[in-house]
Parts: sequence; C-alpha cells; structure tokens
Amino acid sequence: MTEELTNQVALVTGGGSGLGRAIAEKYAKNGAKVVILGRHENTLQETAKTNDNISYVVADLTKDEDITKVANYIKDNFGHLNILVNNAGWCPIKPLAEMTIADYDRAFNVDVRGVVALTIAVLPLMSDGHRNIVNISSIITRHPGSNFSMYAGAKAAIEAMSKSWALEFAKKGIRVNVISPGAIDTQIWYKTDTVSKDAEEQNRIGAVAGTPLGHIGKPEDIANMALYLASEKANFITGANYLVDGGMGV
Repeated sequence: MTEELTNQVALVTGGGSGLGRAIAEKYAKNGAKVVILGRHENTLQETAKTNDNISYVVADLTKDEDITKVANYIKDNFGHLNILVNNAGWCPIKPLAEMTIADYDRAFNVDVRGVVALTIAVLPLMSDGHRNIVNISSIITRHPGSNFSMYAGAKAAIEAMSKSWALEFAKKGIRVNVISPGAIDTQIWYKTDTVSKDAEEQNRIGAVAGTPLGHIGKPEDIANMALYLASEKANFITGANYLVDGGMGV
C-alpha cells in the first residue's frame, strides 16, 4: 500500500461494481477513507469487504432524501470530504423511435440531476481547499454511436458543467476534472435492462474493432487515472478531460 491519499476522505458513487469499485479499491489501497454508495447493498458489501478503509451507504441518487443521508453520513463520521467521484450512471441503448420519455427521465435523473444534487449537498464539506471532484463521462460524447443518444446527451452535460465548475471552484481550492472512458470490461456489457443479449455482444465486438489498441480496457485503467487526478501529482490540473479509451476518440 502506498500513502498518496492518507488522511483523505473520498466519496465514490456507483461504488459497488465496475469502475466505481475499481476506483474505491484503488483509493483505499492508497490510504484514503472511502465511502461508496449505490442502490444494491449486496454489491456494496462485497466491495467494502475488500478493504477496511471502505464503508458504504445504500442510496438512490434520484432521491433527495438519500442524497441528504449520504452528506450527513460523511459529516457525522469524518467531518469533511476531500474527493468526490461522480461515477454512477445509466442509459437506455435503443433507437430514439423506441425511446419513451420515461427513459429520458431516468437517464438524466441519474446521470445529470443526481450528480448536481450530490455535488451541491457535499460542497460545504469540501470548503477548506485542496479538494477534488472527478466526474466520469464517456468517449461517446466524442465518438457517437447509434442508439446512445440519451447517454451522449447526459454525459455532454456533465462535461460542460465540469468546465464551469472548474472555473467557479478554483479560488476555493477545489479542482474539477473529467475522465472519459472508452470501452471498458465491466458488467455493463451484460445488463439486460438496457439492451438485448444479441445487441450486447454486437456492441462489445464493435467496441473492440473501433479501438485502435485492439482491445477494450480494464476498470483499473480508469482507477489509475482517478488516483492521479486526486493526488498532489495533478495539483496544477483543473478543467481537463482525460480520454482513457485506447485511442477510440481519435
């Protein structure tokens, strides 16, 4: 274990699996006290068991009372927050003609409104400088694909807001940066609530073919960048968007 984040407190949304779990584990191994949140307690528990530095709160980012619960948990247990990673996300993968307004509402409530609401709620805990916000976007905003319009729109909003926040929070000592992953090997490829089984496999094959390095990435690839951005090694970086995508964005 290294000590890059010793005595720091981090909050990672969607921390029970995928990119969020990899980031949480990376931070914890580097000395941070990490709080993860998500809707499914079983996956949160599994992640928390990997390191004593990880605790969790069961919360739904679309519910204001849950966001308040998370902010109060951090305040009561730690008193401050050094790092916020807005990672949780969801998107329907289907043509606009098959989309419903309920699909739009769910995507933007999780991917945009939830990010804004949580950030507002924890800002008072990040007020004394040397703090970091890392927002997870997607290469989809630069390398658009059919049937991803809701996800592309939501993540484009996050990227635009991140630039404004970087300017707004600079004098407060809060750096704001974005990571835009390309195709990463997580369970998102196997979720049947977003797309059919056959379409999932075709999307995966297409992602590999569209990545110049010839393979999709690992969650740890994103976690490594998240660690860098939260560390003092990146203390002169804010308002940036790092593409961790195997060259797909090119």
